[in-house]
Amino acid sequence: MHSTLLAHGRIEDPYYSTNDQACLWIERKTWVYRTVFDRPYAAETAGLLLEFDGLDTLAEVFLNGETVAVSDNMFVPVAAELAGKLKERDNVLVVRFDPVVEYAARQDISRFWSKVNYERIWLRKCACNFSWDWSPRVVTAGIWKEARLKVVPAARLEHLNFKTLSIGPDSAEVEVGAEVRHRDASARLTAEVVLRGRGREIRHETEVMDGAIGLRFTVERPSLWWTFDHGGALPLRVDRQSIGGRRARRRVVRGGRHPDDRGQSALGERKSPLHVRPERQANLRQRRELDSGPQLHRRHPGRTLRRSYRALPGSQYEHAARMGRRRL
Repeated sequence: MHSTLLAHGRIEDPYYSTNDQACLWIERKTWVYRTVFDRPYAAETAGLLLEFDGLDTLAEVFLNGETVAVSDNMFVPVAAELAGKLKERDNVLVVRFDPVVEYAARQDISRFWSKVNYERIWLRKCACNFSWDWSPRVVTAGIWKEARLKVVPAARLEHLNFKTLSIGPDSAEVEVGAEVRHRDASARLTAEVVLRGRGREIRHETEVMDGAIGLRFTVERPSLWWTFDHGGALPLRVDRQSIGGRRARRRVVRGGRHPDDRGQSALGERKSPLHVRPERQANLRQRRELDSGPQLHRRHPGRTLRRSYRALPGSQYEHAARMGRRRL
């Protein structure tokens, strides 16, 4: 909501100076998004799915006055099936966001030992919104990711997953699962699972039971592989160089062929060069000169400076001597 108000000139940039203090009123308000749309053309057997990739945070979605979805987690997408709920024209979609600070204020904090920023513990919301050592207090609200209306087939798969139950050089036991959404719960459906790779194709069919599929089968002669970061050991060589009279290290890593997570291979070497600025080289030379012999304190000739002060050049030397003279 802050970005919307900023774009319309209603507030100043909350991340500049102390403007965040003038924006605290935003977190105490209820905010509403509203739009009107017509029903998109779709076949009678198709469904319509309203998807929000991110709602921040206490949100309720209304379609023509009816609640179709709720959310209390800004990190989890929200979806609502709109089949049979849309009119041909002038559908009103409303998304309401309630203030999270009021919700947090109603919670019992008596059993918590610390009451510092207790608001953030009650909700799945970006914690730094309630201020941090590097961030002002900007408690956001609104549609913070993409929203879309999708035309989907009468039956569709959701939460498709693949598990390797056991594996060896000769065979592997695997499991494929998914949830099935269908407008007619009484319809009998069959799902086909196809695995392809290395010129082979494996097909299996299974019946959809209770809105889900779960199929276990064996893969003969599976292709074993490693991710690129778990490949063969890479030898490490440490070279030494002399810069400014001091020994410095440069690491050179030489790697062999190893596949990465995209199935590609890399061959070559990676280097981490050591860059020394000219002023740094001058400081190193001056430090050697200062360390070459005892240095007398300018105000107390009978005393010598501590080694850490003798290593400082120019005005830094004088400042350190003044600030630390009581410890000399």
